[in-house]
Amino acid sequence: MAAPSAGSWSTFQHKELMAADRGRRILGVCGMHPHHQETLKKNRVVLAKQLLLSELLEHLLEKDIITLEMRELIQILWNTP
Repeated sequence: MAAPSAGSWSTFQHKELMAADRGRRILGVCGMHPHHQETLKKNRVVLAKQLLLSELLEHLLEKDIITLEMRELIQILWNTP
């Protein structure tokens, strides 16, 4: 069996890239399958009620999304009547 020529290999790679691109487009804007997005929408109230502010803030701090000062400000504002 002969090895594929450079032209046919290029065509094969192009088809693979097109298939991968189709998969990315299905995921939507936030990189999530529509089915998963719908599941989160249906369960958002329950999830929000279970969420602990301290754990969320700690996670955001660890991921360098917020600073210590931001965390302190959020905690102050959260506890202000």
